[in-house]
Amino acid sequence: MAGMDYELSAGMAFAYAAGMEHSIRCNPDRPMLKYYVTFTGKGAGKLLSECVLGDWKVVQLSLPHEISEVFELMQREGGGEGKLGHKMCATLLDLLATKITQHAAPYGTMELRASETYQRAKRMIHEHFLTIKSAQEAADLCHINHSYLSRLFQRYSDITPYRLIMKLKMNRAAEILVNQQMLVKEVADELGFSDPYHFSHAFKRVYGVSPEHFARYRSKTA
Repeated sequence: MAGMDYELSAGMAFAYAAGMEHSIRCNPDRPMLKYYVTFTGKGAGKLLSECVLGDWKVVQLSLPHEISEVFELMQREGGGEGKLGHKMCATLLDLLATKITQHAAPYGTMELRASETYQRAKRMIHEHFLTIKSAQEAADLCHINHSYLSRLFQRYSDITPYRLIMKLKMNRAAEILVNQQMLVKEVADELGFSDPYHFSHAFKRVYGVSPEHFARYRSKTA
């Protein structure tokens, strides 16, 4: 990284060693979310040498969401109280390096603006999924064309905008059904479904059982 100058933006990855001079800057109008992991030990050099980041160059990632998912899983496992957390994180670190190598492209070969727009749209969906009812509403919220939003997700993700909205809604529905005493109609209303039948159908498509059966089963196993 020393002596190199990059404008960091969404979907980029890099590595640096102890004592290696570097600076990290980003545009305050487009703040970045940074994931990082510090690791040492006998296997550290080998891991980096087998990873594209071992060349100490910034790379762009074609599917950054897959990388962030591994980081978030590492955070959960590392922060848990389980005895196997250390082993899990070591395994996930190897997976992280492999994923980065798999999806890496040389800096400047991908359209930064398109990647940033995808990341912004994904973030907006995660922040507002309770009130968003369709992919068109998601596109309107992001001030982009619906067809363009679909193309971005096809390019950078393995899920459509609408499926992401439904996945987030159903995850929240499961949390409510487990932790709160609410009727299915009340849960549907909270998630923006005007028709409880539509909500039940969507929930069953994700979890394989109706909301009523899910709630009863979880209450018995709690």
